[in-house]
Amino acid sequence: MKKIYSFDPDTRVLSGEAEYIPPRPMLFVKGAPPKLPAGTTLSPPPATGAREAAWWSPDANAWEVVPDYRGVHLYSPEDGTYAPIAQVGVTPAETGAVETPRPDPSHIWDAQAALWVVDQSRRRAFAAVAVRAERDALLITADRLISKAVDNGEDPAALRAYRQALRDLPDQPGFAENVEWPEVPL
Repeated sequence: MKKIYSFDPDTRVLSGEAEYIPPRPMLFVKGAPPKLPAGTTLSPPPATGAREAAWWSPDANAWEVVPDYRGVHLYSPEDGTYAPIAQVGVTPAETGAVETPRPDPSHIWDAQAALWVVDQSRRRAFAAVAVRAERDALLITADRLISKAVDNGEDPAALRAYRQALRDLPDQPGFAENVEWPEVPL
């Protein structure tokens, strides 16, 4: 039995196949071939591999094998954001997208090596932001401890020295990568 092959009217990508049941002879002009439904053909599609699709070419009136990266997770080498391809026939090389996700914001894309590499200045900057955020939280706690000590009539000198040591953290040599945290006085 013959098969009929259908393709999506928008993308022209193979969408299915079914058994072809020709119309009864009385429904068409004698000698004229029967008309097929729109978006169908009796021509079998070619075999396709990974990341390929059978595409119906209206110009050639035949199937072609085209790249198909729809649904593949791709990323922008500029900033590592998700950069999907929505149509067949477009490759990552044409859009500049890469398949490897960015490990973290301190990485930049090395086009020659075709991989993400650590940018040390970015890594230091991100580490500094993280250390400052932790230090700021500890400063808030130190301020509360100093207020509590003053309210209780205790000497807050050790706590004030601790707070000053926290403020001085960015002045340490090797700040952000090698931080010596001050001890909390008890």
